[in-house]
Amino acid sequence: MRSASQIAVLTVAAALLAGPAYAALDAAGAKAFLESIYTRYQGAASDTFDPLSDTTAPTLFEASTARLILEGSKVNEEEEVGPLDFDPICTCQDPDGVRADVTAQMTGPATATATAIVYFPNQPQSTRREVRFDLVGVNGRWRIRDLHEQDLPSLRALMAGAAKATP
Repeated sequence: MRSASQIAVLTVAAALLAGPAYAALDAAGAKAFLESIYTRYQGAASDTFDPLSDTTAPTLFEASTARLILEGSKVNEEEEVGPLDFDPICTCQDPDGVRADVTAQMTGPATATATAIVYFPNQPQSTRREVRFDLVGVNGRWRIRDLHEQDLPSLRALMAGAAKATP
């Protein structure tokens, strides 16, 4: 028989493995979608969470963006570092403990923009980074169409350039 704490841990693990929670196509739902992604960087499941993997990218990104990420990554399989040498969602290479403060606003019936202020609790405030997201509703679920940050004007543009370099 399982203890209450074991059941609680299994319930949380199952929720994290099931993927991000999907909420209504409104600003609160867009915010909840991104917050659910950043939650996956915490706890035991964080060691295996890779938002750019073949299995995870299609659950987070709009189909054409996921395709660009996956195609662009294959271009550089034999190189040590590909066109994207960090995780653009956390703006880091090691996401252990990352947190984010998220805001979102609607820009159309099924589109939104959101901003995440990404930080690590044990680091100075000066290390906080801003990530801006273009979100789109697909079949009633939020997906990331593009993201932008100081060192990455457009994830789609970066990955489209890498995909064009395919021999």
